[in-house]
Amino acid sequence: SINSYSLADEIIVVLEPNFPSTTEALKLITLSKKLNIPIKGFVLNKIKDSKHELSTSAIESLLGEPLIGIIPEDENMHKALAIQHPIVHSHPNSKSSYAFMKLAYNVASIPINNLIK
Repeated sequence: SINSYSLADEIIVVLEPNFPSTTEALKLITLSKKLNIPIKGFVLNKIKDSKHELSTSAIESLLGEPLIGIIPEDENMHKALAIQHPIVHSHPNSKSSYAFMKLAYNVASIPINNLIK
């Protein structure tokens, strides 16, 4: 609800690189601005590098907010969900696990050179 949403200190928008997801993200950003809630940026999730995806630059231009992370599509994510464990624990060396860690360091403003691969 808007009441619980308005309690946020800042917003990170997570979306997939397609038109419906981008449209919903734009609605969320518009609402955040109306409520004076700062937007940290956006994260692209389930990136496949497909020609059918919107480009990161197009999405960044449409949203008017900075890209702060990219999480690739990863078969290991399905395996982690099946065993009900976070991917960073069940598959720590996977591409998406590394991307989540990189995002966490970015959000926490910790230099990436402290990230152990």
